[in-house]
Amino acid sequence: MSRDVLLGVDLVDISRMERPRRDLEPHFRNVLGTGLHTGSQARSTVELAADFSVRESLIKAVGGRFPGMSLNDLRPDDPDSGAGYGEHLLLAVADQMRDTTDFCLTHKGRYLLEGPTAAHACARMGDPDGARPVGYVGWGEKADQLVSIVIVIDEPHQEDPLS
Repeated sequence: MSRDVLLGVDLVDISRMERPRRDLEPHFRNVLGTGLHTGSQARSTVELAADFSVRESLIKAVGGRFPGMSLNDLRPDDPDSGAGYGEHLLLAVADQMRDTTDFCLTHKGRYLLEGPTAAHACARMGDPDGARPVGYVGWGEKADQLVSIVIVIDEPHQEDPLS
């Protein structure tokens, strides 16, 4: 298994998302995809800021924007899949960030990467056999700012116990 790690961090002013949420939401939804928040529209400016920031962190982690990239390429993983090495890394980065900036990651999740984003991540990490790109995502807000972190690693496919 490869231990290549892709990392992206982004910081956004939440208030700067109010006008796009109010005036451009359908366009933003098309650009961002449904992503982290269910439904076709974010319910709040903070959720739109989180989706935007995570997308920017993902872009930084995989090495740039490319055609077809969307938050739809992040699919929530089974919560019973267990903690992996990526979660350990995310928590370590979160602790260091909290100690130096007072930002706390209040939302965390594990997401499987699919589609063009997965292909691009695999190419950057050497596409090891039997591995899949997994994204560990965290974000949190403080005052009017929201920070997000995306860590992408390759994890081996787990065998289906019924096969």
